[in-house]
Amino acid sequence: MGLGMQKRWLLLVPVLFVAHIAANFALLKAPHTSTALEMQVALPRFVQVAMSGGDRYLAANLASFRALLVSTERMQADNFAIQGKVQRDAAWLNPAHEDNYYIAAAILPWNDELDAGQYVLKQAITARKFDWQPIFYYAFNIYHFEGNPAKAAVELLNARSVVTSENDRMAIENIAARWLEKGFEPKAAMQVVDIMARQAKPGQFKEYLKTRVDRLRVLLSLQEAAAMYISKKGRPAKNFEELRAAGLISVLPVDPFGFGYVMNQAGEPVLLNSAPKVKK
Repeated sequence: MGLGMQKRWLLLVPVLFVAHIAANFALLKAPHTSTALEMQVALPRFVQVAMSGGDRYLAANLASFRALLVSTERMQADNFAIQGKVQRDAAWLNPAHEDNYYIAAAILPWNDELDAGQYVLKQAITARKFDWQPIFYYAFNIYHFEGNPAKAAVELLNARSVVTSENDRMAIENIAARWLEKGFEPKAAMQVVDIMARQAKPGQFKEYLKTRVDRLRVLLSLQEAAAMYISKKGRPAKNFEELRAAGLISVLPVDPFGFGYVMNQAGEPVLLNSAPKVKK
């Protein structure tokens, strides 16, 4: 070993010693229970790097390895909070780590650690310009856990510039179109889906998107008629027949997808996104 290398190791020894002491103190403070031993403590980032010989990527690998091996069926809320911290650290140390973002998407949001999961996915989106999956998981969490389909659709459409498969691109646009119907005002949703239809290649999928535009156009006209009914009558319409009787629509609405439109309790027309159940 050369003199320069020896000096570097001599300088590293005190750092490793301090890291070792800090790690032991952290472990002593951690609650000692018989469950979820894998996730009882999260070490400071500088300690993780120091214990990995100064290699931040190795530190990220070790943190991700901990998350990969954890037995989640035995974990409690505090343990999941620690796992969220561990995976945040791994994402900070190596934002492009594939295993880390995949594990975070599969575990953290489903165990009340949505912020940690979204942080990991956001880091992966920034670092992995070639990978559309972190975008999908990030958007899905907004849709499912935050309950914001409009925002989720906008985020999901960012994946279109990343996918290389035409089938994947069509699947993403299909999901986004469905989310837009749920989350945007019909006019805004119709405009976005119309742009998607114009950009799509000629074929069945282009026609499918056009049909979604037509569906939203009918919904928009129904909502405008319902608002006029309230303005005239001072109360919401109970059904579409009342709108027709008042001369606000000429025919009862027909959904091009066959599911239908209904009046909600506030007298506002909304979409049905599944076939109505048949009463036995």
